[in-house]
Amino acid sequence: MNVSYPQLAVLVLLTCLVGGLFVGISTSGVAYGPYNYGWDGGSELRTATSTDDADSVIGLSTNRYGEITPEETVTITIDPANRYSPSERATVGSFVSRGGTLVVASDTNDSNALLEGIGSTIRINGTPVRDEQNNFRTAAFPTATNVSDQPSVRDVDALTLN
Repeated sequence: MNVSYPQLAVLVLLTCLVGGLFVGISTSGVAYGPYNYGWDGGSELRTATSTDDADSVIGLSTNRYGEITPEETVTITIDPANRYSPSERATVGSFVSRGGTLVVASDTNDSNALLEGIGSTIRINGTPVRDEQNNFRTAAFPTATNVSDQPSVRDVDALTLN
């Protein structure tokens, strides 16, 4: 087969283009997205929640909060921003006050409307949590070592935070 340099260059360019399109379609750059393969925890969330001893349900509205037992449920709210209406915030607040666990994953202070709406005093201010002494490999991954009094992590020696 006799291929000239311009033809070879076009072939290499097309191969790179098709490969780039495939990668772009199969991954996501959305922070905390389930198909984001960056280190923000989103890519591992689906695997971690799909164990045999736990039921994993994806709820796209607060309607699911009325169908679940709060004491046995952990909900993960990903980057909630200001999408919750006052009645939805009241529903989430009721879930928490009845014993449910709410985990808010966010990297901006836009989540504070939800936190305030459920009666929490915790606020996200956008400042990274860092610990130079107690960490896993880097100060950006602080480690909480005194977690023995928390029933949800009773068999855990330490938690690494991201």
